[in-house]
Amino acid sequence: MTRLTLLPLFTLLFFLLGAMVLNATPANDTVGDPLPRILCTAVSDPHITYPATIYATGLSGPDGLAFGPDGLLYAAEETAGRVVQISPSGQITPVLTNLTNPEGITFDAAGNLYVVEDTADGRLLQRTPSGEVTTLASTLRAPEGVTIGADGRVYVTESELELLPPNPTQADVLGMRSHITAVDTTAPFTLTRLFTTTPVLLDQTPPDIVGTFNSYAGISTGNDGLLYATNELSGLSIYTETSVIIPPLPFPIDITLTFTSTASIFRVDPTAPLNTPPLEIAAGLITPEGLTFTPAEFPLLVAEEDISGIDQLGTGRLSWVDNNGARSTFCTGFGNLEDVVQDEAGNFYMSEDSTGFIIRLTRTEAPVETPTPSPTPEPTDTPATPTPTPTIEPTPPAGETTAVYLPLITR
Repeated sequence: MTRLTLLPLFTLLFFLLGAMVLNATPANDTVGDPLPRILCTAVSDPHITYPATIYATGLSGPDGLAFGPDGLLYAAEETAGRVVQISPSGQITPVLTNLTNPEGITFDAAGNLYVVEDTADGRLLQRTPSGEVTTLASTLRAPEGVTIGADGRVYVTESELELLPPNPTQADVLGMRSHITAVDTTAPFTLTRLFTTTPVLLDQTPPDIVGTFNSYAGISTGNDGLLYATNELSGLSIYTETSVIIPPLPFPIDITLTFTSTASIFRVDPTAPLNTPPLEIAAGLITPEGLTFTPAEFPLLVAEEDISGIDQLGTGRLSWVDNNGARSTFCTGFGNLEDVVQDEAGNFYMSEDSTGFIIRLTRTEAPVETPTPSPTPEPTDTPATPTPTPTIEPTPPAGETTAVYLPLITR
């Protein structure tokens, strides 16, 4: 019997699909309602706060987020198989339907929408502002993230982790691949895999075999023209029990196969020679998914899907990652998080697929109180104090002395 578990005790389907079975919107939650369960800290300016409210409800497996050229927010609904436009009042309008597990979305400078389907033969689709849809790729291996590079090409992440069968063998696990891939936006839409990561065995001594694997998920383009990708397995492990034949033994023996993963964010230079390994720039995050840059580039803001580990509570977190790779907590109290984006006013938006919410953190700046100077007292007509007339003591006659009495000082 073969068993696969994402440790600590995550089932593979629960983790990868973001616990969409829990995607039920509470009846009393409506657009604009505050969410006091979400607390934000680590704000450098004490006069700035980020109260959380519901921006949209009723989405089915909300995942990738992006702002369109019209200034409106767009979201991929993985369960519903569509991309929707969301108005400031929370009204939802479908713009692309009949999709299979859509995840990452983005826009280019011309207003074209791009979306990837997280399936074995996933498609990369382009929708023009006029509504024309073109398939740019149709053989992607479970793509998740998508971004526009500085060179105008589309870059996507692919990972075969989710394509593992229910009872994988050692060969199945070792056969996993994850890619950073470029796709041209003009015919013939050439697909180029910049780099492919494979499982690496660290200890092959049976019965406990240990390795490592990175599964690329979210991806974003920095102002430096480089690509930044998250590893959704960061902080977790893949664990399987199976039987294999290890020569020279002629019969199978039982083994455990554990793949750990600690690297969280990678930097990729799209101009580097093919197969140049990505550079790890941060570690220690747990299940990082979407990421976005602030106007100042760093720090990055990263959506961690579920940091609860063995408890499987669906506890999402927003974290800052500075240019040295250090992580600090920004906000807590979320359900399962998938993506995060920022608007021009500095507000943040997150997709919470465990509730079907789009959540908004509104940047609120309190007025700085300027101390009021104390009033200068008005002059008053005070009578002048007369100058006392000095008393002239008579000069003693010759031969007499003047006695001076000093106070007695006792020590």
